[in-house]
Amino acid sequence: MGFIKGVITALATPFDQNGEINLDAFRTHIRLQKQAQVAGIAILGTTGEAPTLTHEERSILIKVAKEETQGSLHLMVGTGSYSTRSAIQMTSEAFEMGADSALVVAPYYNKPPQEGLCRHFQEIARQSRGPIVIYNIPGRCMVNVDNSTIMQLLDEQNVAAIKECTGNVPQAQELIFKAKQKRPDVSILSGDDSGAIPLIAMGGDGLISVASNIIPKEIVLMTTYALTSRFKEAREILAKYFPLIQSLFIKTNPIPLKCAMNMMGLMAGPVRLPLTDLSQPLVNELKKELETLHLIKQHGKSQSAPQELKRELSFSRD
Repeated sequence: MGFIKGVITALATPFDQNGEINLDAFRTHIRLQKQAQVAGIAILGTTGEAPTLTHEERSILIKVAKEETQGSLHLMVGTGSYSTRSAIQMTSEAFEMGADSALVVAPYYNKPPQEGLCRHFQEIARQSRGPIVIYNIPGRCMVNVDNSTIMQLLDEQNVAAIKECTGNVPQAQELIFKAKQKRPDVSILSGDDSGAIPLIAMGGDGLISVASNIIPKEIVLMTTYALTSRFKEAREILAKYFPLIQSLFIKTNPIPLKCAMNMMGLMAGPVRLPLTDLSQPLVNELKKELETLHLIKQHGKSQSAPQELKRELSFSRD
């Protein structure tokens, strides 16, 4: 059995209209994820706009997330950097603050060779006090962590999972077969909502999801069906929500996601520069998909906040 199975929501970071972190909305969003019975949340990743956050903001978000997830959800914290030293430091700090695992993206911008990638992850794993998840996303990082490199990294017991986001089916298939043969305990997680079913069918363990920010129960059900070999039911759910999932990537993630969340009353707020909000034609396109699925009221500006959200906002906090 893999280190972790099921749905991990790649959580968006809510901002207020002044661009400051909205902690009330952040807490509420975690509680809604908990109600949907996701396996965990991943904060400070791509969807969480991690590159735009200060060190202090990162610490606050980890602290609050730990308070909200204690004993109920797996807390995965993004700690990747193009600097090995910085990644080691952020990983150490995340575990000191209570992270259950660290999501470490491949070094971006400086384009290291495979030897450099291997040594980068080895050093992080060897100095980490907890499990790390290797995040392979060549479309953003401009480097691909080859399967041969990952096989070497599986010698490190702290390497507990791989977030597979290459978009390369043969590479993913080879990764699953070889990794599971070498380390049956390692988890292979899809980083693509629409690619989760085939990855699970090949032996993968779950999904780090963007779409579950807005349709968590549906993504959990789809993934559960796939993990229990009920692929017909899983495909039916994916087919229903596939146009919406595609719409969440009409511009750079999380720009469309936060727009959708705002239309649904989930208070994601704006994105931070250098990201910019959706143009009106794309807003209209996204709105149409949400209306079709009755996630917002048709022809209205937005649906009022769901009852779960209203209840969460009324909770008192220490």
